[in-house]
This record gives sequence, C-alpha cells and structure tokens, in this order.
Amino acid sequence: MADSAYLDSTLSHGDKITQAQDSRVLLRPTTQSSIDMLPPELLVEIFHLHILSVICQYRESYSWIRIAHVCHRWRVIALAAPILWTHIYFDDRIQYDDDHPGCRCHFKLTSSPLNTCVPEMLARSGNALLDVYFLWSDWNSNSWSSDVFAVVRALISSLSRAHTFTFITHGCYHKEQDAWLQDLIPSKAPYLSSLSLTGPDLLPLFAQCDTPALRGICLSPAASAWSRPRALQHPLTRLRLHKVQSGDLSALLLTLKALPSLEELTVRGGCACMSWSHPHPVDYVSLPRLKSLKLAFKDGTTWLALYERLRIPSSTIFILNVLVPEFEDVPDLHCDQFAPTFLSRLQALTERSGKHICGVAYRSTDYDYGTTGVELYTTNNPDWLCFTSSHTSSFFSTFFHLRPPLRLTLEYESQGIACRPVFLQFLYALPLSQTTWLSVGDLIAERDGYTTAFQGELRSLIEAKMANLTTLCLAGRQTTEMVVALLSGKGTVGEEQWLVPHLTTLYLSEAVFRWQEARTEHDPSPFKDELMKVLVDRASAGAYVRRVVLSGCYGVWEQDIAGMRETMGRADWLLEWDGVDSLDVIPFF
Repeated sequence: MADSAYLDSTLSHGDKITQAQDSRVLLRPTTQSSIDMLPPELLVEIFHLHILSVICQYRESYSWIRIAHVCHRWRVIALAAPILWTHIYFDDRIQYDDDHPGCRCHFKLTSSPLNTCVPEMLARSGNALLDVYFLWSDWNSNSWSSDVFAVVRALISSLSRAHTFTFITHGCYHKEQDAWLQDLIPSKAPYLSSLSLTGPDLLPLFAQCDTPALRGICLSPAASAWSRPRALQHPLTRLRLHKVQSGDLSALLLTLKALPSLEELTVRGGCACMSWSHPHPVDYVSLPRLKSLKLAFKDGTTWLALYERLRIPSSTIFILNVLVPEFEDVPDLHCDQFAPTFLSRLQALTERSGKHICGVAYRSTDYDYGTTGVELYTTNNPDWLCFTSSHTSSFFSTFFHLRPPLRLTLEYESQGIACRPVFLQFLYALPLSQTTWLSVGDLIAERDGYTTAFQGELRSLIEAKMANLTTLCLAGRQTTEMVVALLSGKGTVGEEQWLVPHLTTLYLSEAVFRWQEARTEHDPSPFKDELMKVLVDRASAGAYVRRVVLSGCYGVWEQDIAGMRETMGRADWLLEWDGVDSLDVIPFF
C-alpha cells in the first residue's frame, strides 16, 4: 500500500475538498458507541453509498475522503477497503505564471493538488475495478510538468482494469503530436462495460483495444461513429449519441439497425431545424428490447422525424426534451408539433398499465443555461423531486434517482414571458384530471411583474384542469409569494370555495419569512402571518392542510415554528422544518 502522507497532507486544504456542507461526515458522541458496534463489512457498504451520493451530486468532489479522518476505526476500515478508492476523477487546470500577472503568454497546465493523489488511489484500490473520469481541457501536453505527465500516464494505463471510463477533451487530438497517448492505451480492456468519449477524433484511439465486456457507449460528437462502424458492433445495450447533425439520419438509422439488443437510447440533436424528410417504410428500425428512449432536439419537428422511424415496445420509457435556444433562428414552437404523439403514448400507457399523469412541474430546468420548462410525471410521490430542478435528475436509474415511465421536458433559454403560451397550450391539451401534485419553481430571469402575471395563469390552469390536487410544491423567493393566493378561495360558498379544496400537503422552499435587514426573532413576519391565517381558515372550513414542509427558507426562527404550531392548535398538524436559515449559508442578492 502506498504511503498516505501526501494524501493526508492534501486533505488539510479544506477549501479544495469540501464542496458543500451536506457532504461532510459528522460523528456525534451520542451515536459513536452504537456505530462502533457495526461490523466492518456494513460500514464499508455505508461508506460506499456515501461516496456514490457525493459523486452523483458533484463529480469533482473529493470531500468523501473525510470518512478516513473521522476516527481511528473508520480510518483503518476505509484504508483496508479497495472499493472505496475506485472512483477516480482527474482534470488539468490552466495556471498562469505568478511572475507575469494578467499575462496569458506565460502559462502552464497543472493539476489540482488532489489530482496528484491519483497514483496513490490506484494503489489503494488494489485489484478492484475502477470508475475513471478523465477531463483534459487542452491537448497541449508539452506544457505539462513531469508530475502531471506521470499522473496522466498512470490513469490512461489503468484502462486495463476499468469498469467505466469517461474521457473528455475540449481540444483536438493530433496523432503526430500525441502519439504517446495511443501507445499507452492497452490492447485489451477485459472488464470495461461503459465507455464515454467527448471530443473530436477520440474514438480511433480505442480502435485497437479489445473490449469484450463493453455494453454502453456515449459519443460526442456522434459523427465519429459513422466513420468507425466497427466500434458500434458490440452487443450494446446502452447508446448515447450527442451533437447529431442534419446529414446524420441515414448513418444513425444504419447504426441502430445493427444494434437490436439496445435497451437504453439517447439521441441529442446538435443544431436547430434539422431537415430530416418524412419516413419511408424501408427506413424503419426495430428495437424490440428498448426500455428507455430519450430524444433531445432544438426544435419541435426534427425529433418526430426520428421517432416515427422507430418501432419500439409500448412499454418503453419515453423522455422528450425540446430545447429552444435564445440566440438561434428557430421557428416558434407550437403545441400541435408534439402534443398528438404524446397524447397517443399516454393513451397507450394508460390502456396497458392504468398509469396516468400524476404530477406536473414547471420550473427552471438547467441553471447553467437559464432554461425553463414543463415536465410530466407518472410518479405519485413527489417527495424526491419537489425542490430539485430537472438538471439534477438522471435519465438512467441509480440508487439515488427514480425514473418515471413517461416524461416530457420543454425548455426555453429565454425567459421574457412568465408562462409561455406553448406551455399552457400543452397543459390544457393533456388529461390532468387525476393529477395529484404540482411543483412550481422560480424562473431565474424573471423580475418585477412575474408573480402577478403567472399567478393568474396558474390559478386558471388549476381551476380548469387540476381539481384533484393534494400536494403543492412552491420553490423560490418569488413563487412562494403566491402561496396565499393559491390556498385561498374562489369567491364562492361551500367546499368548492377553495381553489385547491383537497390539498393536504404543502412544500415551501426558499420562502422569505424576513428580509435580511429585518431578520431578528423580534421582527414581524408578514409572510408567516398571512400563511397561517389562510391555513387556519381552511382548517376551520374543512379544507385542512395536514402537512407543511419548510426547506431552506429565509429569516426563520425556532420561535416562528413554535408560534405556527400554537396558532394552528391541532395535535395532528405536521409542520416540518429543516432548521436552515438560508440567509446564513447562501449569499443574499
């Protein structure tokens, strides 16, 4: 086993290994004795699940290494468990010469301190299979130091015992300049089951590597596969193709015809308004084993041209993502471009399994691109996704992500309209009478007037289409301002006076109880007072909201929670609070 001194010293740089507060491991004295009684095998399983959860949330995080520094027993167990050291992440970084501040003429590529721990992690992992994630930001390997070069060589050579291997580069591979890379790739990777390559001309590097266990491939751009058809002749069950271009349809269909064993397929278009002609009978592709299909395109018609050429089982999970870029010349998206196909799929799903739309989410879908969208779910329990945007959800099932049988995401990068007509048109066209939960989140770019405009649209939609809502999830400082309006009445008499008469559960995330300038326990909270008034009024009128969940709210005190329980005055009322005042942990802008 390699000496752990360097890795231990690296861990002292807390700012480089601690990416989020929730990834820290704390051992409370009250539970230490009971934890010490757990057998080592069980602790290793718990540690491994913790590592997977951290990596799933933030790939670059090495904060999970703290499990080896909680106590002596944990350290001994962690160091002796090879599986805990098999998830390896590497990336190179550009660091500018300190002697020439602000000058990019003098730079060198170096790695973060933790990347230099790769050889030690390889040693600690023993003979266990590896999950390797390799990000190469530039092909100028001549600028690397000898230490970084050694790390890269060790990482590439580890392909022979890799279980999954992800290779991402933002540069271009030049065979003459980087011939050493081809020489490092082993002739056989007997255990490799998943290979992900992002960057031009990467696939030829692996052309001579025998991968008998390979079952999953992800390629970006997809064009690299058309010139190397042998690379996709494995009995693949998982295929992801990104940046598919206008002229790629014929090659794509030929590729799919050679892969009848596919179970999971993702196709992402690389440009808008791709001119794919209507299908001809000879173009049809049969994928009888397909379990999951995800199509992501930048317009409302191209995806349909591909979808109509596929013959898939009625039980296939279908996810459609239509992203309309803000700065590209894309025709307006119309509901009739996709609604008929989705209604047909939904009807077939209902007839076969009795499933229907249980949940609707309207929120920001990707914080990197500032998009907003509508999602549909057939999952009846929204607890796992109430406050998460869809960019954190996974297409493929894992321990930590559920996978709905039917899901649609429509995304717009531009957010100038509170609720775009296409969203409302689509929702009004869907059968939502059995929908039980609705999740609404802030639209990042919206400012003044957003709440008022969207509030009216949302109230009309709920009244017309969602009479059986039992759960309402509101997330964001602006969206939570609508809670009283959505919980209040419609101006009529009787049980139906309430907009959501059957509501039993309310989730509120990032609600502002007090602003930053008035946040002591003695300052009044108009938000709390108005919320409790409508909740008490509903309880008195027989429209009791039995459960309220507060998550990451601003300016909340324990006295507020106690006061809310006292105001409600019912022993069966469940008020849950995570104890977090977001003003303390998140910069307030």
